[in-house]
Amino acid sequence: MGTDSLILLFLFFSLAVAIVIKSLQKIWKFIPFTPTLFVVSILMGKFSDHLGIIGESIHATSGIDPRGILLIFLPPLIFESSFNSDWYVFRKQASQIFILAFPSVLISAFIIMISIKCIIGYDDSYYTYL
Repeated sequence: MGTDSLILLFLFFSLAVAIVIKSLQKIWKFIPFTPTLFVVSILMGKFSDHLGIIGESIHATSGIDPRGILLIFLPPLIFESSFNSDWYVFRKQASQIFILAFPSVLISAFIIMISIKCIIGYDDSYYTYL
């Protein structure tokens, strides 16, 4: 199979796994969806060598540029969240959201920037030549 086919196989397989986990969450109320999906994804990555063609699709997908994934999946996720939000509740809590969210995002971005530069030792001299 080609790389494009493997990537599509991974996307459909991932959707199938998410559907199964969501169905289990409806049956067993104590299973949270997001942490379960996270653990299953880690296990799939760990044992990808033993999963046959699914493992090959995992390896093919791991070579995709992360910025491309961000550009493909972030807009639909933001749209879905905004489409399913309750306008009345948002209006009531808008002041709290803006007071707490914006400073928190700025502070966390600054902390991540400092940790990447100082702790990991990231050097961005490669991008100055592009």
